[in-house]
Amino acid sequence: MASQPSSSHLSRPAAGPRAKKGPVQREKPLILIADDSPTVLDILKFILETNGMDTRLAINGVEAVQMVYRDLPDLVILDLEMPKMSGYQVCRLLKSDPTTSFIPIIILTSKSYKQNKFWGLYSGADDYLTKDFEIDQLVGRVRFHYGNRGKLTEIKHPVPKEINEEQIIENVNEALDQKLFETTIIFEIAQVALSAGTLDEKISKVLTLMNRVCDFTVASIFITEAGQGRLFLENPGMASETYIFNHVELVMLESQNFDMRFDTQKVMINQWETGTDRGGQYNHIQSSVSFPLKIRGVTQGLVSYSHYSNGMFPDVVSHLLSRSADQMAILVDEAILFQEYSKLRGDLLSHATRVFSEVMKNARETEKLMRGKMNQISPWI
Repeated sequence: MASQPSSSHLSRPAAGPRAKKGPVQREKPLILIADDSPTVLDILKFILETNGMDTRLAINGVEAVQMVYRDLPDLVILDLEMPKMSGYQVCRLLKSDPTTSFIPIIILTSKSYKQNKFWGLYSGADDYLTKDFEIDQLVGRVRFHYGNRGKLTEIKHPVPKEINEEQIIENVNEALDQKLFETTIIFEIAQVALSAGTLDEKISKVLTLMNRVCDFTVASIFITEAGQGRLFLENPGMASETYIFNHVELVMLESQNFDMRFDTQKVMINQWETGTDRGGQYNHIQSSVSFPLKIRGVTQGLVSYSHYSNGMFPDVVSHLLSRSADQMAILVDEAILFQEYSKLRGDLLSHATRVFSEVMKNARETEKLMRGKMNQISPWI
């Protein structure tokens, strides 16, 4: 998520309490091990403590979650199959919560099937090991991941807390609901991408869809191509012309943050309707988020949302908008490729038509010439 760009006339939300950074500082790294096998727990405990680490042990998924929230360990080792909650569920829950998402997770299991590894990493795990590991391999992976945790972004409110089983179940359900919601939105955007229509029409459809998902005053998709820019605006709140100009300025500033290269004198903006100028706060951007549209590995676009009220894009909403931006990039790429294909096809058809016309013209002239020759020869036959 891009930060709010600074500008003399763009209002900014009041600063909240400073977030604490990273995990709790300790003399020794604390590793939480979750496995329903006492033998495995004892072996891992011995290996890690022999190598200078402290450990906590959990015998099921629920206990593992409770310990994570209470102790905020430096790293978690999870077995896949545990009572009450599987390792997948624990991993998904911890990685979906900003208060625990910074904690590295290693999935450790006896299963070596590709689908298990894929699902483990897709659930948010940082690494995956089978239980036939070498000791040096395990210790090396653990040290690597907890050593890199400080490079992560700031985490809000990483304060140890108690959590009961009922709260854990509630959190799991919320995480599943959020995932289902995200998947539904991504599917809807994919359907727009597959539908007939021009790039302009598809962008209009997808921004209209996003207006059903979250509340914004103005949204836009900015695309650069061959040094030029195109800005598509959606103004469901009928914002004033002043607000629209502020949003456009926001997009131009954010595009610089994402190192998008284009000629600012060659930016086309689609037509839009404006509402009544109500003045005051309604002309100023108080909340905004922007996400890059990466097309074939290069940032060629930017989707931006703004609102005249504070706090309109909390973490949950921003995460959804970020995931949606990934699918929008695919939509834009496919639409541009289709336009290029249509133009190339049109050029080829036009060229083929000209060639065919020239061939037919030459054929008619040849036929006319042959008829003349035949007429000259016929009296002598």
